[in-house]
Amino acid sequence: MRWVAIARRLLTALPLAAGIVLVTFFLLRLMPGDPVDIAMGAAGNVTQEEIDSLRQSLGLDRPVWDQAGVFLYGLVRGDLGESIRSRTPVTELLKQALPATLELSFAAVLLSVLIALPVGVMSAVRPRSLWDRVVMSGAFLGISMPPFWLGLVLMTIFSVMLGWLPTSGRLDAGVTVPTITGFLLLDTLLTGRWAEFGQAVRHLILPALTLGAELTAILSRVVRSSMLEVMGMDYIRTARAKGLAEWKVVLRHALRNALIPSVTILGLQFGVLMGGNMIVETIFSWPGLGRLVVDAIFARDYPVVQGAVLLYAITFLLINLLVDVLYTWLSPRIDL
Repeated sequence: MRWVAIARRLLTALPLAAGIVLVTFFLLRLMPGDPVDIAMGAAGNVTQEEIDSLRQSLGLDRPVWDQAGVFLYGLVRGDLGESIRSRTPVTELLKQALPATLELSFAAVLLSVLIALPVGVMSAVRPRSLWDRVVMSGAFLGISMPPFWLGLVLMTIFSVMLGWLPTSGRLDAGVTVPTITGFLLLDTLLTGRWAEFGQAVRHLILPALTLGAELTAILSRVVRSSMLEVMGMDYIRTARAKGLAEWKVVLRHALRNALIPSVTILGLQFGVLMGGNMIVETIFSWPGLGRLVVDAIFARDYPVVQGAVLLYAITFLLINLLVDVLYTWLSPRIDL
C-alpha cells in the first residue's frame, strides 16, 4: 500500500509542477524588457529586419497564448526548448549546472546536520545553562545574518586576510578534471585526482558555510525545542526508571521521537537551499543552477528560467514526498 500511495502522490504532483511553470511562463512575459532587444543590443548595430527575423525564429512574434501552447506541447514531449542567448538546449544547460548546485546544497545540509544535531541535543540536556545561552544566542545571530553579508565577511577573513581558502570557483584556475558524474568531489575520487579533490573541498567550504548558516541556526533551535518536549514524556521517565544509561535514554528514545519536526524543517529548507542559493553562487562564482538563473533573468532568457523553475518545483515536491516517507519510518503510527 505504501508504494501505491507514493505513486498516487507522484501522479498528483505532476499537474502541480506544470501549473507552477505555466504561471511562471506568463509572469515572465509581464516583466519589462525584451529578450530580442537585449540580445541584439549586445551584438551591436543591427537592422530592423534582423530584429524581426530573430523574433520570428524564436516564436516571440506569436500571441502569448500560442507561445504557451507551443511550450506545453514541448513540455509533454520532454523538450524545454533552446536558450535564447546560447541557442543550446535548456535540458543540456540544466544538466551541466545541476550537479554543482546539488553538491553545494548537500554540503550545506551535511554541515548543518553535523553541527545542529549535537548542539541542539546538548542544549536540551542542559537547559538554561551557559552552554544553552551561548548556543541560542549564536542561533539568533545565524538567523539574522543575510547570506550575501555573511559570504563577504567569511571571504574577507578566511580568503583575503588569512589566505586559507579560495574566494571563487570549484577548482583553482587552469585545473580541470574529467567529467563523469558532474559532481566534482565524486569525479576527483573516481579518477584518483587526490590533489584536485583537496582543492574541491577547499573551494566548497566557504559557500557551504554561507549557505548552511541559517539552516544550522534554525535546525539547532528546532532540535532543542523538540528534545525539551520529548524529555518530559512518560516513556522517558519509564526508561530512566528501568536503569538505562542517560545517553541511551537521550539517543535511543528521546532523539528519534524528536526528529520528526527536524526532518520537516530539513526537507523544506533543502528545497529553499536549492532555489535560494542564487546570491551565494553569484558571490562565490559558483557555476551552478542559481547563477545560471540569475544570468538568464537579466537576459530575459525565457526558456532557461522556465526550465529551472520546473526543476525547482519538482525538487520541492519530491523532497516533501521523501519527508512524508521518513515520517512513517520515524513513527509507524503515521501513514501516507
